[in-house]
Order: sequence, then C-alpha cells, then structure tokens
Amino acid sequence: MRFFIRLSLIGFFLFVFTHHIFGQASIVNGTIASGTFPRHETASQRVIQVRFNQLGSNVVLAGASAASQWVVRVGGTPVFVNSAVVVGTDVFVSFQPSDVNGVGRNFLLPGQSLTFSYANTGGTLTVGATPVSNSAGFITSVNNYVPTCTDLAQSGANTALGDTKDVCSPVNTGFQTYTYLYTLRFRNSTNWGVFTNTLSINWGSGFSAVLAGYQSDIGGTYSATPVTSTLAGNPAVYFSYRPGFNPITLVLDKTTAYTYPINAGICNYNSSYYPTVDLTPSGNGVFQCIGSDNFKTLQFDVYDFDNKLPGSIALTPSAPPTTPTSDKVCEGTNVNMRFTDISTFNCIGDGTNLSVPTQGTFASPLNKNQRWVRFIYGGFDSPTPQGNIRDIRVGGTPVTDPITGLLLPPYNSGGGILPGTYSDMT
Repeated sequence: MRFFIRLSLIGFFLFVFTHHIFGQASIVNGTIASGTFPRHETASQRVIQVRFNQLGSNVVLAGASAASQWVVRVGGTPVFVNSAVVVGTDVFVSFQPSDVNGVGRNFLLPGQSLTFSYANTGGTLTVGATPVSNSAGFITSVNNYVPTCTDLAQSGANTALGDTKDVCSPVNTGFQTYTYLYTLRFRNSTNWGVFTNTLSINWGSGFSAVLAGYQSDIGGTYSATPVTSTLAGNPAVYFSYRPGFNPITLVLDKTTAYTYPINAGICNYNSSYYPTVDLTPSGNGVFQCIGSDNFKTLQFDVYDFDNKLPGSIALTPSAPPTTPTSDKVCEGTNVNMRFTDISTFNCIGDGTNLSVPTQGTFASPLNKNQRWVRFIYGGFDSPTPQGNIRDIRVGGTPVTDPITGLLLPPYNSGGGILPGTYSDMT
C-alpha cells in the first residue's frame, strides 16, 4: 500500500511538472492560420502586436503586462517602451522610434529591423492562474500588411525642379512629375515593391503608358533617403513618377517620355492617370486605384508653329492705294505704303475661346502671348541709318526718321514697342 501511495504521489507531481513546462502559453513566432505574428502593421508604425497561444491554440490572457517587461530594438538599438496593453489573446507594445530616428520621426522607417524580448517578471501575465513564459531571446516582428487604395494619395503634379513647362510643339512630357504619398505601414510591408507600384497614364491622344516610380521629395526629385510627411494623420513617404526618368539608373534622358504629335491642329489634350499596385507575388492580385480620390486628369497644352493649322503670318496693303499688287514696286522707287497685320496665330481661336473639340478638349488657354514678327522689305542690314527704310511707323508711332532713316529712341535700346536692341530696320 505504501508503495502504491508513493507511486501515486510521484505521478501527481510529474503531471503537475510536465503540465507547467509544456502547457505554458508562449509568444507566437511564425505563421499560423490567423496570420503572422508578432507584427507591426498599425498605421502609426510604432506598435507591435504580440500574440500568445498554448499548444497551438489561442488563449485569453489575464493579468497585466508592464512596459518594463519588454525590450524593443529598432535597427539593433534599444528604444523606450511606452506601454504594454493586454487585449484578448494579444499584447500591444507601444515603443518610441524617435529615440533612433530623431524628433518628428516617431515611426519605423523603411529598411529598419524591429526586434523585441519579453520577461514575465513577477508572473503578472497569465492564462488562468498559470504565468505565460518568457521569450527565448529576441524575436523579429514582421509586416505583411496588404494595402488598399486608402494607403496612397497624390501629393501634387508639378513641373520638375530645374525644368520648364513645355507648350511648344512637339511637346515632350518629360518635364512633368507625379508625386504621391504612400503610408509607411504599406512602405514597410513585405508587399511593397518599387516596380510593383506603377502609374497608368492615358495621354488623351490615343496613346498610353505605364510608369515605374522612385523615392522622392515633395517636388518629385529623386531622394536617396526617405522623405516623410503624413497622410490622413499617419506617417507616409513621398514616391514619384516622371516620364523619361529611369528609376533603375536614375538618369533622366526623356527618350522614353511621350511626345505629343506636331502640326496636329490640336491645341491641348486631356490626359488621365491613376496608380496601380501589383500584389501578384504575394497572391493578392492587382488593384487599380481608379476611384474618385485617385483618378486624376491633367491638361497638356500643345502649340504648333504660329502659321500652322490654321494660323498664318501675313500683312496686307491697306492704303494708299489698295490693290492686289500695290505692295510690289520697282527697286529704288520711293512709295508710301500702309500695311495691316492680318496674322492669325495658331491656337488663338476667336481671340477669346478655342473651338472645342475642333482645336482641343478645353476652350483655353489661348496662344496669344506677345510676339514680334520681322518683315524684311527692301533695304539691307546695316548698323548705320543708310540701310533703313525711312519713315516707318507702327500703329502711328514713328520708328525711323523720315529723312535719314535713323532708328529713333527709345526703340534702339530695348524700350517702346520693340523687344531687345536693333540697329537696322529693313
């Protein structure tokens, strides 16, 4: 009987011991049916979600967890732990990345590793009455966040720094940049890829393109380091697209940029564009952000030569006299002649609006900036008055002396009605 009781006691203590060793809840470290844990997929990018289970099954945690029980490292450097909040099967550990990244950057940056360790000091965190186990060293947190179109938004469509907007045909679109903000929880995710994020553009001329992007600043200029901002109150980074810019070699040669056709008789085009994210490698398919928030349009103005389709540059003799050949005189014969400018510049419409859609998608702008046309009518180039036509008047204002042909001031010094400096009037 004594032998039986002794064996029973040994069996009882062995049961308690093995249950304690093999039955404690522990931190999930790997992929299970409910997802991958531990993970940092919150919009703030400064919280780790740590899940506990017991023998492969989820558990309900009891008790509490203190911030002092956790050590969090960003890029291998320990940072301050703000809090550890128990919610159901998980503990949400809030930490302070600004200890590493600096003031104003209290979030995990692209490329930074995130590890942590846990010591259940005092056994404060339990499942039932049994304390959960400590972590076996440092554990790596992961981010497999699957984005949606709310994780990106256009920041601006700008003329690139150091470039100018091209409106003169043939218009090369390489001056244009399209800059977006992408949330850091997407940018830090394993689902992020530089070449899986693209911009689809319809140029409005029957041609389209798909552009690869690059890390940039707010103006669309390439940046080797992430430039951060906020999107809907959460941290985000700038990412841009530019026709003609190679995101692999980081060379801008504009050779791959789209160029609008020359002498097409069309003064402007309405392009449209939207971002696309290809998550095929992770099995999540492709989604196109063509909703109202991300589907955008942009006007490109294309002005052909002034005398093309339907422009013309011409003067007509008006008085005196007025005949089809009254401007044709013999060399050396002095005549009085008045001309009226009947030029009609390309893309000027009726002077107020373009003809839509004949001349473009939009009724404006008009191609009516000030320009100067030089007509050579007799005489010869000369820095002295002898080669000038005498008594030239523009709009009734004398330009050359009626006797000597001298170019009158202030026209020979860039003032008045002429742009720049001229020494002859031929």
